[in-house]
Amino acid sequence: MKLFLLILLVSLGTFSTNLYVPALPKMVPLFHTNIISIQQSLVSFTYGFAVCMLFSGVLADSIGRKKTLLMGIFIYIFASLSILFCHHLSLLIFLRFLQGVGGCCGTVVARVIVRDQCEDQKAVGVLALLSSGMAIAFILGPLIGSFLVNFFSWRACFVLLFLIGIGIFLLLALFLPETKPKISSPQKITLSFIFSQYVRALQSKNFVVHTAMISICWTGFFLIMMEYPFIIMNQLKYSIVNFGLTFSIMLAAYLMGSRIANLLSRLTISSDTAVMYGLMVMSFAGIIALADSHHVNEVVLIVAGFVYLLGMGIQIPNSQFAAIPPEEKGSAIVTSLLYFIEMFLVAGLSNYFKSHFSTSPTVLWSVILIFILMSLFILMCFISSGGSTSASACKVRLER
Repeated sequence: MKLFLLILLVSLGTFSTNLYVPALPKMVPLFHTNIISIQQSLVSFTYGFAVCMLFSGVLADSIGRKKTLLMGIFIYIFASLSILFCHHLSLLIFLRFLQGVGGCCGTVVARVIVRDQCEDQKAVGVLALLSSGMAIAFILGPLIGSFLVNFFSWRACFVLLFLIGIGIFLLLALFLPETKPKISSPQKITLSFIFSQYVRALQSKNFVVHTAMISICWTGFFLIMMEYPFIIMNQLKYSIVNFGLTFSIMLAAYLMGSRIANLLSRLTISSDTAVMYGLMVMSFAGIIALADSHHVNEVVLIVAGFVYLLGMGIQIPNSQFAAIPPEEKGSAIVTSLLYFIEMFLVAGLSNYFKSHFSTSPTVLWSVILIFILMSLFILMCFISSGGSTSASACKVRLER
């Protein structure tokens, strides 16, 4: 029961976004708005997720794991229920922000609970199970969402999220014990202590370089997630159900890439090298998409998206492992900082793109390819200067 609950907690944030993606084109006329404005409901969720990332680890260490989770899920339930009665876009954007804040708690605290309860080797296995469960939710989200929107309405997605939130809250209250370790002389968590942890992490080349690459690559995926519903359904005239099936198949590539990342780690290939392989695969996706830039070709766009996510599955877990300095591997505060910067940059860069560029597939993939080539250049400069201090023959921990 506890493992099932942890999988639900880790998957909640991803599922809350992917479930909702097929509904975006339908919501534009219903809210009397345009594509860019309705996409802000995706961006605001990411900002909420980022803000909570920064504080949830500290709260879990201060007031306990269970209380932090119950508070977060209560906020999530309130936001999901309120969205059902929402008729104004500005309110929807704000409520999605709150939903991101509440949903994020599970993503961070569930991993902390695993470290509380498991030895190192067992923890890696449990975290891998959590990642597999999250990957399944990642894939099923658009598929389930497309059926809900097709047979009911966009609000049905949030009915399901509300019910899931209620179920998780009850399971937490009834079955999850407090797992915060009882330490005789605990480290007092003060603002100065938190700030010192942040400064030490930001002084690490590992942290700065790999966090930047994670953020850039997730921005590429976020742009795909924002634009593909409108390109595939509006321009290519796919039905909602067919879009859900197509997008789910694309997302399955991320799980395949994660498995390749594990294989590379067993072959004692360094994290930096594995990241380079992933970036090369993603750059190939951009080349595929731009090879026939004069036409909106459905096969080319779908294959490009699949290849991009395959490369991401290789790159992201390796960069996440290499980003945290060796002396900070057990620090929830530093891990929270990593995810905060990542999510905040993803939301900010995506917002900037939407404000300054058109939404054609050619422009979309040109921007993504530029992002990836920038990452490759940064990585090569980093490797030439010595590379990651913890990259050699590492065992990748799939914690996303």
